[in-house]
Amino acid sequence: MPIDWNILPMKWLLLMLMISTVLSQDQCSCPTSCSDKEKLGRSTWFLLHSIVKNVEQTLENEEMFVEFMNILSQLYPCKECREHFILNLKNIDQVEMTEKWMCMFHNKINQQLHKPLYSCTNDRILE
Repeated sequence: MPIDWNILPMKWLLLMLMISTVLSQDQCSCPTSCSDKEKLGRSTWFLLHSIVKNVEQTLENEEMFVEFMNILSQLYPCKECREHFILNLKNIDQVEMTEKWMCMFHNKINQQLHKPLYSCTNDRILE
């Protein structure tokens, strides 16, 4: 049965992320870096892109999304990634609950990690 994202409050999405992170980690104590950063990162990006694409954009949800991003950056299981997450959020003028903003934020991180960048108008990888 597919999830109806419009009926899930943002606080429940945060709880789902935390539970899925704990359950999906085989061995990640994250003393200096996470042993499975790639898997954690892909799962996090899937959740974030799903939220902005599927959750109704109301003023309340947008406010919760900004709070969610700040909370997630503080609780992120991988210490190295958490530090980068916090720094990247601090260097952004405004967090927006839109697909375009999430794409641009994702590209910013991908650029720092020397990963492919995506067009924010379609799903194609930029050259």
